[in-house]
Amino acid sequence: MAPAPSEPTNSLPPPAGASPFELLESELAHTKRVLSRRIAELNRLRQETESASQRSAERDVRIRQLEHELAEARASEALALARLTESRRVGDVQRELESRVAQLQQRLSTQQELAERVEATERALAERDRRIRELESEIELNQGWAATERPDDLTAIRGIGPKLRDRLHAADVRSYGAIAAWSDADVERMAPLLGVHASRIRRDGWVESAKQLARG
Repeated sequence: MAPAPSEPTNSLPPPAGASPFELLESELAHTKRVLSRRIAELNRLRQETESASQRSAERDVRIRQLEHELAEARASEALALARLTESRRVGDVQRELESRVAQLQQRLSTQQELAERVEATERALAERDRRIRELESEIELNQGWAATERPDDLTAIRGIGPKLRDRLHAADVRSYGAIAAWSDADVERMAPLLGVHASRIRRDGWVESAKQLARG
């Protein structure tokens, strides 16, 4: 701070012929004025010093506040960066899991299709086997068991005696299966050859009896 300029006296010379007391009063008044100005200047300097000190204290407080805010901002930045890194890692893991799930779903769909095809094939094979057994049974009933073996005992069929047995043999009917395979038309055709009425064949149940005997 620049030094204060020297205070001008601005004092009037004492009047001529003034007494020593008057001279002292004049000098005292001058001294009071100078002292008053000095006190005012001192007070001004004190106020300026206090204002500067207050501004310095406020500046220190603001600096500390800014340093605290800066530290918080850096901590927030580090936390956000860590979260971003974690989010990216989680995103990568999630995409990988989604890819694996899609692959598993595709494999499961393929396996389900294969299982359905296998099931359909098994059903078709079961149906084929059932049909084969039906055809074998029909062939067995139609052809009879006596093609290469001795004739069946046709007298075991209810209503057939030795005479009818011989007539059946003469008509080349020698097995239970042959009679079991008769249709209504066959009954009507065979009855005149055997010398009986078709109603008797039906009433005695030749076909049903022959089927039971053929099954054993």
